[in-house]
Amino acid sequence: MDHATSSALLLATHFATSLFPLTVRLIPVITQIGRLIVRFRKSELTPQACHQFETQLHDQLRELGRIIVEWTFNHIEPRDRRDMPNQMCFQGVWYRRRSKTPKRKVQGLRITIGYSGNLGGLYAFVLYSIAGLE
Repeated sequence: MDHATSSALLLATHFATSLFPLTVRLIPVITQIGRLIVRFRKSELTPQACHQFETQLHDQLRELGRIIVEWTFNHIEPRDRRDMPNQMCFQGVWYRRRSKTPKRKVQGLRITIGYSGNLGGLYAFVLYSIAGLE
């Protein structure tokens, strides 16, 4: 499949436009993965080379996943605060909307992400529940 065909297929997907900013963030990591593959295929096939390739690929795929989780969590909330309710009830507990907080690090089960949202309300509850936080 050539570049023009793959670009046309990507643009034909219903979510391509909404995920374009994420795609831009992923390109540097995907480029590193491509370089890693090319370097491994050109090298002598030894147990050490295989181990190094697997370890480096694992690290790059982990970074790819971290970026996806971070981007997804940071885009849960609507951009405009007026699109969010001032208060909401979830399982009998009322939550209120807070002002948007500066970007901070949130430790999940296996990764640390940067989160800049309204860390109050249902969105924070969902984020903390998903990330395994208290």
